[in-house]
Amino acid sequence: MTKGSRSSRRARANQLDAAAAAAAAAATTYPPWVLLHRSCTAVAPGSSIAGRNTQAAGHTTTGLPIAVSICVAPPPEGSRVCVQHPDGVQSTCVVVAAHGDSVLIKVSSLDRVTDHFIYNAFDAAAVTPRPPALLLLPVCYLDLNGTGLLRRGEDEFVVAELRIGYDNTTRMAAGELRLLRSGEWRATRPRVSHDGGEGKDFPSTWHNDTVIPVGDELLCWADMRHGLIFSKVFDESPGLRYVPLPKDPNFGQTVFRNVCVTAGGGTVKFVNIFPRCCCGGPSRSNCRLSEHAYTVHTWTLNMDDMTWVMDGILDSAYLWALDSYKDLPRVKLEYPVVSFDEPDVICFLVRGCNNHDKNSGSTVWTIAVDMRSKTLQSVFRYPNVLGSKSWQNIRPSRVSDYFNSKPSSLKPDSTQEQTVPSLANKSHAEIELQANDIRKSLQSPVESAGAPMQASKAAASPEATILTALEEIPGLDPDDMLKAYRILSYDDSGRRFRSLMRLPMSLRKDFVLLEIKGSEACFICSACSADQQL
Repeated sequence: MTKGSRSSRRARANQLDAAAAAAAAAATTYPPWVLLHRSCTAVAPGSSIAGRNTQAAGHTTTGLPIAVSICVAPPPEGSRVCVQHPDGVQSTCVVVAAHGDSVLIKVSSLDRVTDHFIYNAFDAAAVTPRPPALLLLPVCYLDLNGTGLLRRGEDEFVVAELRIGYDNTTRMAAGELRLLRSGEWRATRPRVSHDGGEGKDFPSTWHNDTVIPVGDELLCWADMRHGLIFSKVFDESPGLRYVPLPKDPNFGQTVFRNVCVTAGGGTVKFVNIFPRCCCGGPSRSNCRLSEHAYTVHTWTLNMDDMTWVMDGILDSAYLWALDSYKDLPRVKLEYPVVSFDEPDVICFLVRGCNNHDKNSGSTVWTIAVDMRSKTLQSVFRYPNVLGSKSWQNIRPSRVSDYFNSKPSSLKPDSTQEQTVPSLANKSHAEIELQANDIRKSLQSPVESAGAPMQASKAAASPEATILTALEEIPGLDPDDMLKAYRILSYDDSGRRFRSLMRLPMSLRKDFVLLEIKGSEACFICSACSADQQL
């Protein structure tokens, strides 16, 4: 090897090291809030599940190991909860509720056993910093749309399920409120109060569409057709208070409205998307000029007297005239979600054909719009329309912000370190990337390097070993090298790297390019493309 080639190789290695360090730094910076899809992502044993910093492990009621982590992406892109089981175990996992540093997850397996876990992110600002943890709840059946989670302090939480019925004796609405507090379930049947009198003007039917936490004292059940029910679930005898939504004479479907919390979680905001006629009136029209025209109205709930105050209007004409919107379809927006931090910023779903290519087929975008400045802040296009199916049940959550405060010196406790590897041991051989494994792979007969160089590599860190192995692949583009470095270094199991090193040198480039292609084809979300095996 010439001096020039060695210098070039050293410079390229330095460039890759710098890029990898920057990527690692970026990976540890999480957005202050996320939008959690309801459907969880199943992850194969031995694969990296969205990030080491977010992983928690535990066991089901039948003793099976389970690991949960969060694949984080900044809004308006959705984030996902990832669930890992041993080989051969299948389950349906969904996000039920979220508040603060916690997420309530339902896990239904093929043996008809249903478990509920509370995933709790670590909080380095707490008195006793700790890694993420899974808490298995007492066995119960919970309604997905009628169950909420409220966190308070470091360890207090309430899981609450509300069902609305009618008392035949009093002919008034009554709720059955089931509460999990201090590890025990109990049920109460409070009546529904209203400013106009107990039960007065309460709708004849009630359907829970979602449950939102308001601050750390209230849970709010929302029926998007009628109104909200608030309850102080930490009280010894919590009551129920009904607040109707603003009137809408043109109400059509619930996909065009939503109730959210914003300004840090203490302000309740209602968003409604009205159809607009070409004449400007708030009504539907078959006119070609206004087939998809709309206006977005927002209200904020005054918590003192429980009255709504309209505070924003945006017409579709403003958005359609923006240069940043020119590639998006001019259709009615759907599924509004208000930013957790910024009351004027709302995320929407947009589905349709590209304005410049009517034969492009149906595509889905999520966008963030500033109602005050009437600007389009950001756009995310789903790689596959199936990837957006659970947007209609999206859950805003602050859980990602708790990962930002983790000190670099914080290590999982002994229980955590023992539980995660045991997940792999249930189904296949030890998957951790040990120094002996690296040494064996580097001493493979297909390796052309001499023994002194092998010993030097074996003594290096796994990341340095991966980088050196990639540099030795003839004709590998630097961009592809960086992508492969990220894929291999984030693979906690080490299986990809061991597979690479067992191949003859002539096949390693093809193997790396296939891994890159496979990771980029992941339809779940861009943030997990290199970290998951479906």
